[in-house]
Amino acid sequence: MKLQIIKIIMMKIDIKYPIEIKKALKKIEDNGYKAYLVGGVVRDYFLNREANDYDVITNLSKEGIKKLFKPDDNSKYPYCFSLNTKFDTLVILLNETIKIEISSFKNNDDIKKDLLKRDFTINSLAVDCNNNLYNYSSAIEDIKNKVLRFNSDAEYIIKEDPSRILRYFKFLARLDFKEDEESLKAIYRNKELIKTVSVEKINICFKEILIYNPTLIKLMDKVGLIEILYPDLYRLKEIKQHSKYHYENAFDHTMTALSYSKKDTELKDEQKYIINYALLLHDIGKHDTITIDEEGYEHYIGHPLDSYYKSINILKHYKISKKETELILLLIKNHDIELNGTRRCFNRLVNKYQIDSKEKLYLLYKVKIFDRLAHKEGFNDPKNITSTYNKLVEYYNEFENKTISILDLEINGKEIMRILNITPSKKIKEIKEELLKQVLCGTLKNENRELITYVTNKYKSKN
Repeated sequence: MKLQIIKIIMMKIDIKYPIEIKKALKKIEDNGYKAYLVGGVVRDYFLNREANDYDVITNLSKEGIKKLFKPDDNSKYPYCFSLNTKFDTLVILLNETIKIEISSFKNNDDIKKDLLKRDFTINSLAVDCNNNLYNYSSAIEDIKNKVLRFNSDAEYIIKEDPSRILRYFKFLARLDFKEDEESLKAIYRNKELIKTVSVEKINICFKEILIYNPTLIKLMDKVGLIEILYPDLYRLKEIKQHSKYHYENAFDHTMTALSYSKKDTELKDEQKYIINYALLLHDIGKHDTITIDEEGYEHYIGHPLDSYYKSINILKHYKISKKETELILLLIKNHDIELNGTRRCFNRLVNKYQIDSKEKLYLLYKVKIFDRLAHKEGFNDPKNITSTYNKLVEYYNEFENKTISILDLEINGKEIMRILNITPSKKIKEIKEELLKQVLCGTLKNENRELITYVTNKYKSKN
């Protein structure tokens, strides 16, 4: 990829950053070396964004950095330690709240070569301790035009660190930038390298994509990444969804649902992540549950459960946290259940489907809304879902406002052990939590005889 190389040097900018960092840069320069703030902090200055990370490059060696930044007398700061990365970065804690990540030049003393080897043009800006700007690429123009492109040699940049493939989409999502066609072509040519990236790095980038712009998954598919990363999702293109409810194949339906999610301004970041991951995988079971009726319409009876089991392995592979996995699976498994505004439905949600909090109901509600909006006209009106949700919220408010606790139950652990003939274990607590839930939602009375009967009928036969 050829870039227009622009040299803008000794242009001062009014960039603000902590005085402790300025002193650290000057300390290096006062000892006869060069030091520059580089990357995100300078980029964010031109984007009018507050910087949180401070990266420094210098022609001082790693050992020289450690020697220069030893703790002062009677102080533990500055404190220097290594990051376990291929780029040999050091972290210097300047005080309790401020740190810098510092590394030596990749190309001896040549700041120009160093900057042009950085991942994206927008990250290849630097300033010295006097706020002089160093720019040898189209960085400022790209920031102005909101275009994300790889730096001077995309092939080298990707091959040096293939995680930059996903970082490209992460930055597109977080900064709301436009893609660059030449950069996409370079990603396509090197897409197989994504197989060498750790699942932890994939997960970090993919989380930000799902939070900030899940519609980028369609662009990721265009360059061949989805077939590699999520083959079950990719295979949904084969499901044409010939039915009265749908107008596009199952993959495009999923992308449309995600596009409606992107427009939602109510959701918090963690809610977006859970909901969008659930939407991403909610239909992957359709491939194995498809049947065709006499009129030629396709049906996918039981696909939520099949999607649920497939998703277990996917989420495990990508090392999604236990809490997040449980919520994502809960939404996938229950995305197609019928809801109404009755107490009976509320009890079924709490006891059968484990939607036992208002937060879980809200997440399920949003998944059902976005899924419904992605249906064919005439079947995409979410008003009845919203009215049902509002009725159910009243039951959940009543459920969550009750003040009874496990200690208030009219049955104790000794009685449960006697009924089931078991010894003390965490099983007792699990049974009590189940009893409390039943009492709170009104399906059981908090009376000793009724609780004993419930425990006997539900648990005794299992022991």
